[in-house]
Amino acid sequence: MKTFKTIYLTVMILTTICVVGLFGTRRFMIFKGWFSDADIVKESVQVEPFKEIILDADVADFTIVEGEEYRVDYEYPSNIAVKGKVENEVLNLSVIGKKNTGYGLFEVDGKGINTVDTKLTVVVPKGSEVKVADLTIRAGQIRLSDRDFDTLKADCAAGNLDLKKVKADKLEVKADAGNVEIDDSTFEDAKFTLATGALNVEDSVIGNLEAQNNMGTLTLYKTNFTKGTLESNLGKVDVDGEFEELKIVSNLGGINVDSENIENAKLDLSVDLGDIIVNGEKKTPAYTQN
Repeated sequence: MKTFKTIYLTVMILTTICVVGLFGTRRFMIFKGWFSDADIVKESVQVEPFKEIILDADVADFTIVEGEEYRVDYEYPSNIAVKGKVENEVLNLSVIGKKNTGYGLFEVDGKGINTVDTKLTVVVPKGSEVKVADLTIRAGQIRLSDRDFDTLKADCAAGNLDLKKVKADKLEVKADAGNVEIDDSTFEDAKFTLATGALNVEDSVIGNLEAQNNMGTLTLYKTNFTKGTLESNLGKVDVDGEFEELKIVSNLGGINVDSENIENAKLDLSVDLGDIIVNGEKKTPAYTQN
């Protein structure tokens, strides 16, 4: 039975690597090659006050900062379409490139869009509230700090998500290819779904936590939560913090748990290939407590 599992997981891993490799080769040509030589447009547009942001971007580096007024600062190649408009206190932003259906790449005039030259910076007055943010980027990154949301959704097809000192009642993150970095943040409910990349959460507090990663690590460092459910297909799971309940399922990769309140916690840990270590002590491949 063990031999069968090993063969099965090996085949699955090789298949995943081939699919990710093909995806990465085509997707990341955006970053590596034949960039557009269009002029770079830089402009600042004052907008009406808003409490919600909806972003749909083929390519962009996105952030929110504080300033004197509600404003959007744009920087982008002149041959792509960038739009912004406020309606009913909702800021709608879009970045549209020409899609090459043969490769699934976003390009203009036969050349790739350079994400370095495509930036969106949303400026809000100090003390103002953006309650909801629904952010979708197919290539680029999202960086947010010192923000408080009711609901924050982020979907990154190819790129990184960085959150620092962010609070939200509900956080939902999807990442196809890229890393998710969370630091000094607080969430009532947080759900992470990664295809390939790493999830790193540090010095944070979470109520209910769900995290899935197909290929990559799941790391919680000095992070406390009430209930956590972590699933890893290929990659190590490392948890350091206090919690009430923790369930981890790992197909291939070790599980390491360190906690000062481990005696009072409920544990359900299982791994097909790899070790389970709890506070420095090796456990059985299927370990439960309380």
